[in-house]
Amino acid sequence: MSADERRLSSPPEASRLRVVFVIGTMAAGGAERQILEILTRLDRARFEPLLYLDERSGELLSEVPEDVVITAFWDGPHRHPLPLRWLEFVRATAAARIVHQAAFFRRVRPDVVYDRTFMATMLTALPTWLCKISRVSCVVADPEPDLRDCFRAAPKWGYRFARWAYSAAAVVVCNAEHLRQRMIDYFALPDHMVTVSPNVINLDRISLPMPSPPNTTGRTELITVGRLHPQKGHRHLFEALDELVHVRGRDVRLTIVGRGPLEAELRSLVLMRQLSEHVRFAGYVPNPSGLVAAADLFVLPSLYEGMPNALVEAVASGTPAIAADCPTGPREVLDDGRNGTLVPPGDARVLADAIDAFIADPAPFRARTAAAREFVLQRYDASASVRRLEEVLLSAATRHRTG
Repeated sequence: MSADERRLSSPPEASRLRVVFVIGTMAAGGAERQILEILTRLDRARFEPLLYLDERSGELLSEVPEDVVITAFWDGPHRHPLPLRWLEFVRATAAARIVHQAAFFRRVRPDVVYDRTFMATMLTALPTWLCKISRVSCVVADPEPDLRDCFRAAPKWGYRFARWAYSAAAVVVCNAEHLRQRMIDYFALPDHMVTVSPNVINLDRISLPMPSPPNTTGRTELITVGRLHPQKGHRHLFEALDELVHVRGRDVRLTIVGRGPLEAELRSLVLMRQLSEHVRFAGYVPNPSGLVAAADLFVLPSLYEGMPNALVEAVASGTPAIAADCPTGPREVLDDGRNGTLVPPGDARVLADAIDAFIADPAPFRARTAAAREFVLQRYDASASVRRLEEVLLSAATRHRTG
């Protein structure tokens, strides 16, 4: 038996709460980055953090603190005795995940489980209920699109199950106030069980613009950061870019930071719209703040969000920002439009107009950056965010013990 296995099998220390953090992978996404920041900053005198993954993969896996034991449902075919054809069947079965997770919880006996993302909640709700473990479910985006995608074959049943999953949690944590209200309204959750715990933003890694000679090329550098996923609205940004380049004659270049399932389709769109000279795919960048700080304008065209870390970091970098005013997130970061420009989500023409206005006269956009930076530095202080989450975890565990 390895040291990690002995540690998992031993009872939790009386002086510390054993917390299992659950998420799909450690890919380079906002939710995964948040798990990493929490694992890094959680007070070890009061908490013993463990990490449970659906699949042991992702760019951020190597950055998980050494004292955090990682367990995964799927470690790859080499770790399993079954034939590959049976492995693929088991891997695709939700029931197998639930059984594996329940067995893991019974073995490690956590004081509280913290799941992050809609799918993590859907898979963790039943095992924690069966094992009678207190659960904190973190909501990071509007649940309706995820619910629609996940339960498209049985939407009514899916809604009922999702509502039960959140209702069965000790606490539902949202990373934005508008998202909190959305969860209360959409799932008819009691007001007292839904709270806000802001994202933990590592502002120490933010780069600020370096003094540089005036841009004499005439080209405006745009940047967007996020998963290459339909949620992020890249198609609408390409449509706006097409309008700016081919109709209005603007010389712009867009740098796209991130990876995801939509990459091949987006590359095809660039070719189809004849934008190859105006779009650069940068892929995964561990810390893109230098690229963001060097850009003229940050653009977030998302169709829905929770609390977009990339937008917070862009504003903290001192880069002017334009963001889609989706139901939750950007409006809070940009302080109702005082810290940046808000545009309707999915409206490429209005987005093109906003970018064009910046190109025509960037001075009013840049004049807001100092106040915007100060706003996010105060609102998204990492230490305060971690302390708030620690209070939520302690409250959930205490409530379960005395319930």
